[in-house]
Amino acid sequence: MADMTQSAPERFDADPSAYADYLHTPLGRLRSELSWRTLEAHLPRSGPSTPRALDLGGGTGETAVRLAEKGWLVTLVDGSPGMIERAAGLARSRGLGERIACRTLDVDAGGLAQALGEGTYQLVVCHDLLEYVASPEALLREASAALATAGRLSLLVRGLAGEAMKRLLRGVGQETVLGLLATRRVREDLYGLDVRLFDPDEIRGLLSSAGLEVVAERGVRVVADHLGDWAGAGEGAVDRMLELERRLGETKELLAVARYIQTIAERGQGSAAP
Repeated sequence: MADMTQSAPERFDADPSAYADYLHTPLGRLRSELSWRTLEAHLPRSGPSTPRALDLGGGTGETAVRLAEKGWLVTLVDGSPGMIERAAGLARSRGLGERIACRTLDVDAGGLAQALGEGTYQLVVCHDLLEYVASPEALLREASAALATAGRLSLLVRGLAGEAMKRLLRGVGQETVLGLLATRRVREDLYGLDVRLFDPDEIRGLLSSAGLEVVAERGVRVVADHLGDWAGAGEGAVDRMLELERRLGETKELLAVARYIQTIAERGQGSAAP
């Protein structure tokens, strides 16, 4: 049994393979591919110099590798040395070791933008991290400060309503689900960590407070978690679900009930570093 006193980076570090294995499951592949396609469609325009990206909580490096393959220089930050080791190994195996710099840093310690370079990056990726940090507000201020003018942030977080729906449809008791809605927290399945949940209005407010303007919003995994063994429905099942989810995810009425909410935001000309 995991030590419940461990922090998120310590828990991830104890067994980084669990997360790497999850990314190869049908649901993990869906989340990665859907979030990547949205990010790719909203990448900032390239200038005369090589664009730079900061991948906060970059984990095992899948997004960093995709960016590097498109010509970006990427700084990947994670609090788990085990995750960093895996990310660095993946970069080397793809011949991208010189394009991806991996750093072990405590994202809760403060001073992140100063340590990594204020106003340096055209892109900051913050996927599946905000749920775990002590202060989402502080982290988004750091992310904003790291962005250059017109730089963009891709934010992916767990949705409050989506988590409630998942548990209701799995037969979890009503009182438990009502408690989840009240506390806006839940224990996630993979590592047993207590994580924070977000709704679209809260995300918009957090981004606005950090000096960032929302460019696009998408739901990620709107129905895939609720449809039983769709992945076993023969060859091409994952691709068919991917296309369905792409259509559902762009439907604004379904945004709030998705398991994950992805938001693209931009640092405007008049935005001062928070």
